[in-house]
Amino acid sequence: REGLALEGDASFLAVMALPLAILGVAAARTWGAKGAFILAAAGLVVLLALTRNRGAAVAFVVVLPALWWHLSGRSRWRTLVIALPVLLIAGAAFAQTDYWDRFTGIWRGTDDANSVRERVMIWQASRRMIAEHPLLGVGTGNFHNVLRAYEPDMAMDFAAHNNYIHVLAETGLIGLALYLTVFGGALWLCVRTWRRAGDDWPAPAARMVFASLIGYLAAGFFMSRQDLPLAYLLCGAAVGARRVCGEPALPPHR
Repeated sequence: REGLALEGDASFLAVMALPLAILGVAAARTWGAKGAFILAAAGLVVLLALTRNRGAAVAFVVVLPALWWHLSGRSRWRTLVIALPVLLIAGAAFAQTDYWDRFTGIWRGTDDANSVRERVMIWQASRRMIAEHPLLGVGTGNFHNVLRAYEPDMAMDFAAHNNYIHVLAETGLIGLALYLTVFGGALWLCVRTWRRAGDDWPAPAARMVFASLIGYLAAGFFMSRQDLPLAYLLCGAAVGARRVCGEPALPPHR
């Protein structure tokens, strides 16, 4: 439990894996397999709670409506009626936890506010990096190496704590455009897949990959995980689902 506290990678992966566990519940053919995926989904929520990571909590809140929206029309509203009281009770219980204290500490000036101040300093240094190297950045993997040259008051070499700022600072506008194209394209492929397939396979997979990527992109506003392998594997899954749907994701070579 202590090792998981404030752990960034575990919290990031828990949010991204949750839609995939829910996909397992829907796709499993036996009750035993469904039960295993339900336990996995519950375990991911517990794992997230143990990390007390604020960025991942925000991403989790973003993923929930993405999951809800992918339900069919009647199920969507029935689920909302059932889920609202549960969410209200869960929210009231959450407000009494140490996890919520990490949020309130930002405006109460506790130690949890220090990380926010550090982020502001990092982003100011990033702005200066980007101003000097707008097109190609300071070089892939170099953010840590040059940070204190732009902000001497930093106690140590940090990441940007934001995927988009990190990519922009290291690879410039060209790199950020490519990064956004990869993930924007994957999301668009997911949308096209479920529109074409309706409720048939692989539409459920496309919907859950979409939700997982939304969680990744939301958490990316608070943590630097621009090189997280699972995110790029999910982009590949989006392409694969589109091809399974009967139409190639890219034009065939002639």
